[in-house]
Amino acid sequence: MFEEAGFAPKVKMALSQLVTAYRFADNGLGAAFISDRIVFSIPSNRLLFFSIASLQVNRLFYTLLPQRNYTAHAVKAFIDYLLEWFGKNDNRRLQ
Repeated sequence: MFEEAGFAPKVKMALSQLVTAYRFADNGLGAAFISDRIVFSIPSNRLLFFSIASLQVNRLFYTLLPQRNYTAHAVKAFIDYLLEWFGKNDNRRLQ
């Protein structure tokens, strides 16, 4: 995404938790890439928010199942729905 914009950021710290990154930025400790859910659920008067229009912006989702022999039909149907939705709308497949 940065290459696409012709920019190379100097990253000092990368955080895995979005809320933590949001709190750091809200306290003046840098910039953060966060989801719009956090923007709308935790208001801030100190931050500016921008939507990023780039095909490079993505988010990974994982489906975790207990290690047992039976997986409920509803769970299988939900996983099939996710695979179909991502396949049609994002040209990526869940693995």
